[in-house]
Amino acid sequence: MNNSTLNRIIPAGIIGLAILICAGLGLLAVFHITSSMNKDTVAVKGYAEKIVESDTGWLSCTISCRGSSLQAVHRQIQQHQNKVIVFIKSYNIEDTEIDSAPLSITTMYTTDSNGNRTNTVEGYSGSLSVSISTPKLDTITLLSKELAKLLESGINIRTSQPQFFISDIEQYKLELLKNASESAQIRAEEIAAASNAKRGRLRSSGQGVFQITAPQSVDISGYGEYDTYSRTKKISIVVTNEYRIE
Repeated sequence: MNNSTLNRIIPAGIIGLAILICAGLGLLAVFHITSSMNKDTVAVKGYAEKIVESDTGWLSCTISCRGSSLQAVHRQIQQHQNKVIVFIKSYNIEDTEIDSAPLSITTMYTTDSNGNRTNTVEGYSGSLSVSISTPKLDTITLLSKELAKLLESGINIRTSQPQFFISDIEQYKLELLKNASESAQIRAEEIAAASNAKRGRLRSSGQGVFQITAPQSVDISGYGEYDTYSRTKKISIVVTNEYRIE
């Protein structure tokens, strides 16, 4: 490309036209043009997204109690754990979808009149978590509310907020990378055409991180977002491609 052609590429009016073209396509179109005696290139960002439904739900609940002896705490936690599991299974959850963490027991000590801990044992506090991982997403949502009913039977139970995951997210990544690259290529062609030039060969390509968010979210992170609380998720990716201009 000669200098007269370069002079046609740089003016703000041409760049503004390219931005309008890209905006009309409804896709991300951030770009810049660099020029030197031996290099004329255009760098563009291509964007792609896909709405995906989660296929795995996860829920955790914690059972806790206090007692005067280790044996009493262990016995009560075990009894409550059995009741919780029976309750969960009544909602058509299989044994293979339920997991229990080891019992954790903390020794409690008395305090003196100044609030300082003494060496006298007051009792013991125990807790144990039961979690569920299942493709039955509606059941996970329902159980997150229904487990509180066990409070009425004397079981001290706390339930987490349900979380939702995509078990095989890799199946979407290649498709999104391909679509984002095609988006970048279109950007480069439109920008070049606005300057009476043509898009040349790809000079370099860089991939951003995948962002997995709620559909209407605009949150992004340099390490990649992964929203686990929305059943419906948006997977998005940005690529940066640099093309030669001919």
